[in-house]
Amino acid sequence: QHVGERMGLPDSIQALVMAEYDKHHPYLRQLYFNDFMTLQDSTSDLYNKWYNNHYNSAVDMLEEVTSKYTCFFVNQIMASVLETTDGKISVLGTKRETPCGVAMQEALAPMLKRLRESAEIKDFSASKGLLKERIEKNAAQLITYEVQSKMGLNKRMVTTLFGLDVSSTEIEITAMSVAKIGFDLDKYFEISINERKKEVVVSLPQPEIIAHDVHPRIDKLDVGWWQGIDKDDLNKGIDRLRREFRRKIRQSDAFDKAKKQAEEVMNSMIGPVVQALAPDYKLRVRFRATANYISGTPSEPASSRPDSPDKPKPVAGGSSSW
Repeated sequence: QHVGERMGLPDSIQALVMAEYDKHHPYLRQLYFNDFMTLQDSTSDLYNKWYNNHYNSAVDMLEEVTSKYTCFFVNQIMASVLETTDGKISVLGTKRETPCGVAMQEALAPMLKRLRESAEIKDFSASKGLLKERIEKNAAQLITYEVQSKMGLNKRMVTTLFGLDVSSTEIEITAMSVAKIGFDLDKYFEISINERKKEVVVSLPQPEIIAHDVHPRIDKLDVGWWQGIDKDDLNKGIDRLRREFRRKIRQSDAFDKAKKQAEEVMNSMIGPVVQALAPDYKLRVRFRATANYISGTPSEPASSRPDSPDKPKPVAGGSSSW
């Protein structure tokens, strides 16, 4: 019908075209179906199941079949209802499209384009669950950034008698901190499709300190004859030092760097799948906003806040008194 309208055929001829179409359609429909099913061999079926590429492959096969028969079909109908000379149709003007060209470029191509766009969405929708499951199974925690730092602390305890220093104990500790920043995918991980923007959106939780090890080393220990030091004093000092390490990490750009690394990791893991299933779509990584991140930084424990009374005080040389 579209070809007839583009050729400017009168209604009487259009009616003949549609009647001829109805005559040829049943056997051509069967030819289309048989060829389509032949292309779906066992190998392609296995491939499609593995990559969840059913709909895109179906469109490719449909394009191959329609390209094979469309011109024959259109030319056969037009030659049956129009006057021809040696099998040729006379037209007015120059640079005219052939009936076959009109059918292929103006009718078939737009239809296949719409089908392909729909297939991309359906294929990715079908595969995203499996993809999400594979990522979660292999990476319950996504570690993207590591922070290493050193800090020292010292403590001096003095015993006085009648206003005089009679005994003192002094200890100096240097500690190395290794903190791993990443994303707990068990808390939140989602893959969605934004058809309007043509985006595949990977949603991650906000970064957090997944693991933090503090390795203390005693550099100096002078124990007086009167004033000693016990394990509780050591544990309290190391705990305060641990909190100070975490506070400094939160005040640094470590979390921003972790996000950037996460984007690169997701692009390397999911990007190729997106390009294979939906070439017109782009991958975007976003991070879920939570109450703890309203100001753009993670919430801090009370002992790490500036007004906390038991926060270690910085001293010269990057050390902290305890």
